[in-house]
Amino acid sequence: KTNAQVQAYFLTAPTAITKLWLQAGANGWRMDVAGDASFPAGYWETFRSVVKATKPDALTVSETWQKDSTLLRMLRGDRFDTTMNYRFRDAVLGLLTPQSFDSKGFADSGQQITPSQFQARMESQREDYPAAAYTTLMNLLDSHDTERLLWTLTQGTYDRAGRENPAAMAVGKQRVRLASLIQFTVPGMPTVYYGDEVGVTGADDPDDRRAYPWSDLGGSPDMALYQHYQALAAARAADPALTAGDLRFLLADDAAGTIAYGRNTSSRAALVALNVSGSPRTLTIPVAGYLPDGTVLTVGYGVGMPSGQTVTVSGGSVALTVPALGGAYLRTATIDLAGPAAATLAAPVEGAGSLALTWSAVSGAAGYDVYVSPVTG
Repeated sequence: KTNAQVQAYFLTAPTAITKLWLQAGANGWRMDVAGDASFPAGYWETFRSVVKATKPDALTVSETWQKDSTLLRMLRGDRFDTTMNYRFRDAVLGLLTPQSFDSKGFADSGQQITPSQFQARMESQREDYPAAAYTTLMNLLDSHDTERLLWTLTQGTYDRAGRENPAAMAVGKQRVRLASLIQFTVPGMPTVYYGDEVGVTGADDPDDRRAYPWSDLGGSPDMALYQHYQALAAARAADPALTAGDLRFLLADDAAGTIAYGRNTSSRAALVALNVSGSPRTLTIPVAGYLPDGTVLTVGYGVGMPSGQTVTVSGGSVALTVPALGGAYLRTATIDLAGPAAATLAAPVEGAGSLALTWSAVSGAAGYDVYVSPVTG
């Protein structure tokens, strides 16, 4: 890759590979092992400029796994747009796994984690990535390099007899439904490995590359699971809160095994409630300062529970009963969540031991709070 002719072939020549496939209709590039030390200085910067000159809105994704300087350096704005989010996979599997799993190099993982640990891992991603990278993270739950999602979430011995037992797989598929509910309702790009949507299972590479079970060739795709994925995709496409909203964790109850988070824009809101325990739970989700009292939310899609149920914010909270290994995505209609504009503060006037503040009144403001923080000296 340090050879000038090789760089011309891949990057800079009029018919370079980077340009060729974008011109043929591809929408972006996912680059394998992008953090490898064999790529010389300037290689990825050149790659980025060629991509953007050829197709300005083409997306570039690096295959970089863990939270380290190599990954974060890739996302500074001059190399890649975003990355494969294996940290997301690690957090979701840790929350839902019934047993230990292959953490793929994450030193503090490979075992079950609590809802509050899940929250911490999800929030750490938001802290680490620039907004442009964070909102386009390639959120995968498995791949050609890992065990299948269903295999990981099915309890049993690490062989086909244990992981492909029909009764165990039925519970595993319920966990898959919860994992995908998270995948389609957090910031980033939900990326489904082929066959997960119809119940394909398999151990680590190469068993994870089994053929797709085409029904016209004698296969038995799980069409109920397929319809679940269709419903999640439709919900995400229809609700701006799921693609443009913030992410705020509202509840993480380790004892109850429950989690809730919100996605808000200035005009739409969504809540996601999860129960990863083995018993039904009634969640009281605190939303004071996030959703006003009187806001009505409708269950747009449920895992283990029907759609259409409505709940209303009252006393700064929402109450919802969720079955064991169940979850729900709730949505609002179009509402005003923008809040009043910021006040315009006049120049403060200092007095003897005092400070006079004057500001313009703001339409819609119910009141004003003034906070004082003494500073030594």
